[in-house]
Amino acid sequence: MHVPVTKPMAREAHPSLQIERHGNLRGPAGPGYSYTHAPKTRFGNQQSNPARRKQIQTNYMDCLAARIPLHGPLDDRSKDKETLQALLARISREAVKQHARDHGLEIPDEAVSLQCFGSSRNGFSLPGADLDLLFTVHMDPTIAKLEEECPRILQDAFELAGFQSSLITKARVPIIKICGITTQLLHSLKSKSQKEDPSLGCANSAVDQDPYSSPHSPAQFASDHDPATPGAMQCDINFSGHLALYNTELLRSYALCDERVRAVGIFVKMWAKARKINTPYYGTLCSYGYILMVIHYLMNIAYPPLVPNLQLMYHSSDRRDTTSINQHGLGFFSNEAKLKGKAWIGPRYVNQQSVGELLRGFFAYYGSRGTYAPRGGFDWVRDVISIRTLGGLLSKDEKGWTAAQTDESGHRLRFLLGVEDPFEHHHNVGRTVTLNGVKKIRAEFQRAQRIINRIQEIPGAGWEWRNDDGSIGEDFLAGAQERSPNVQRLPEDRDGDGKATELAPEPTTDTPVGGSEKDQDCGLSLGLGQLNLSTDP
Repeated sequence: MHVPVTKPMAREAHPSLQIERHGNLRGPAGPGYSYTHAPKTRFGNQQSNPARRKQIQTNYMDCLAARIPLHGPLDDRSKDKETLQALLARISREAVKQHARDHGLEIPDEAVSLQCFGSSRNGFSLPGADLDLLFTVHMDPTIAKLEEECPRILQDAFELAGFQSSLITKARVPIIKICGITTQLLHSLKSKSQKEDPSLGCANSAVDQDPYSSPHSPAQFASDHDPATPGAMQCDINFSGHLALYNTELLRSYALCDERVRAVGIFVKMWAKARKINTPYYGTLCSYGYILMVIHYLMNIAYPPLVPNLQLMYHSSDRRDTTSINQHGLGFFSNEAKLKGKAWIGPRYVNQQSVGELLRGFFAYYGSRGTYAPRGGFDWVRDVISIRTLGGLLSKDEKGWTAAQTDESGHRLRFLLGVEDPFEHHHNVGRTVTLNGVKKIRAEFQRAQRIINRIQEIPGAGWEWRNDDGSIGEDFLAGAQERSPNVQRLPEDRDGDGKATELAPEPTTDTPVGGSEKDQDCGLSLGLGQLNLSTDP
């Protein structure tokens, strides 16, 4: 398949990044190489010359990087999502306070909150991503008595306010799913709420520019089965897992270190989604796991390193880490001003590689082994990714992750792919990856590496690569074939993500397996607790 070659334009943000007309990133061709130097024949091997091999591969990956859908600066979150979060927070706060008053109790406004977590906050979101919120109880002794009732209280309040919501109670923890939120509906609800709370005003929001002002009606909701409906949003509200907030802030801090971290992470998520290897429900790895793989590569394998180890930076300051949840230390360097200002950069951190070159190394590391792979390549059988540790790798032997286990709740824990959670060290983010799942993931990394090794640039046509039979290969980001129709989903065992919970049966082949993506994604297994996000002065 041909990928047209486009001419880049300069971008000031980073010398190795350039921007095209629609704001997508790509890298420069690099010194000593011109597209006109490619051989005239389609069948010549441009990569036979070692001196040009790396440059051709980097040029190709830079061309692919032009497809990365960056939405602007990391802090530039959708105004509609900010308005939605503010609306839901206000409705939640008032509903809980009213329920408490009905029972003769009084609670302060700050006792409850809805906090954003996941990709909407950490910067690694793809277009159309849901808004993920966590209902937080700040350990007020009064509201603790009402804690179990809060999911139903909030769901009733959202319905009364005009939102189309459903409470999922068969998941491991309750989840409220709000779907089909159109701009017209949000405008109507916002206008109504602004009269009661002027702080909900949001200048320059798309909501403010919507011409409709009629009261909302059920017809204004976009279909839950039509995510492409213009202006529609979806939101999931979780009621457990404060560790998710820390995981989110850690990833956000790494994204703030260098804009290329975010670009590489989003590309890898795009690739994993296209190749259908990003669904724990089907025995593969969640998006959070892939971002940890990216951070490990950029921190410990890329040379020079692109990012420092923020957890080691925090502990090396000789401070005493008093912030914890269930005895899990949560300290990491998170001063946004210093991260954005690159105050952490020293002689060791002078990486000038383009996004394409970093992607080339990423796929070589995970897709090959031996002399030509970076640091010999990732050992899928023995290695455990551990971004908190010096070097970023532990062995499955030292972790005790050499055989499948069953936890106290009877959930099956697998260690075919070892990715340690940076805070909850006994938790394997890849625990839902089955044997068929890890085979598929490895096969996709090998496919990616095969394309990179065979890519040729055809003058006047673009990029192409050839299969063993001589036919032209498919696009790097081509969608994988649909899953076999004989794989049956278990709707009664799905949570608000549409993915299975721990209630799903133990698979023998590619049967859907347990563990929702958000549960995997952000460590939603810990209970409610006082929040005190660690910051560095």
